[in-house]
Amino acid sequence: MSCLFVGWMGFFFSAPVSGQSQRIAPRADGTLADGGVYGPFDGTADAADWFFNGAGFEGAITLQSGNQAGTGLEHRVVFEYDLSRITVTPLRSIILEVTLRGAPVFPMPPADVAVGTYAADLLESLSDFSIPCERVLRVLHVDPFQPPTAYRVNLTLMVLEALADGRDTVGIRLQMAPNEEAEFRQAFLDASDSTPSTKPALVLSGALLGDGDGDGVLSLSDHLGLLACLTGPGVPVQAACRVFDLDLDGDVDLFDQAFLEAYRAMVP
Repeated sequence: MSCLFVGWMGFFFSAPVSGQSQRIAPRADGTLADGGVYGPFDGTADAADWFFNGAGFEGAITLQSGNQAGTGLEHRVVFEYDLSRITVTPLRSIILEVTLRGAPVFPMPPADVAVGTYAADLLESLSDFSIPCERVLRVLHVDPFQPPTAYRVNLTLMVLEALADGRDTVGIRLQMAPNEEAEFRQAFLDASDSTPSTKPALVLSGALLGDGDGDGVLSLSDHLGLLACLTGPGVPVQAACRVFDLDLDGDVDLFDQAFLEAYRAMVP
């Protein structure tokens, strides 16, 4: 049930919002708990596994994987968004906002939560939950006992691609990133059906990303500016270069360059 890691990753960024903005809650969601008290761990969704979709669910969604008392566990949660609701024009920025908290257990390894794209329409069949995600957008690091922390993942390329293909929905899936040690890892997503604002939302705006010179267009000067700021993974970014840290991981590297090149070809 692992996701495929590919060239561009999800982007974590801070940029001023200009023009119109809009917030879209998921139109559908569901959780699969494969293993543990919910049934045997078999890697597929079936009648022994628990799921919800607008069923009055209240409380914390547990994201976990690994071994506990010798039993394999993997909990996954998916969210689907209705793109026909978008009213922002021009649409240049689409950010997923999600809040996660750490497991109240010590000692426990940190949890790395993978956020991936998910193509299936939710709950058309139980097998939808078993479809591997298309690509990982970002991996979010959550420590044990970490208080609720807001994360922002850039879905701009994903959504613009979907719109260009004529699709009216996009889906994302949260699950633990694979770990070779198979250690038990856990994080929590507090979301309830009675309070839609607790669920991960898409925040859309007309803000232009990577506009280093602030002239409102992406041009050669912006690409040259990014190249001048390239430091590589893990090298702290300087304040003047933060506009090019498109994944907000604290550096400017080839992922940021690849994003800017693809983004320039897609935005109006």
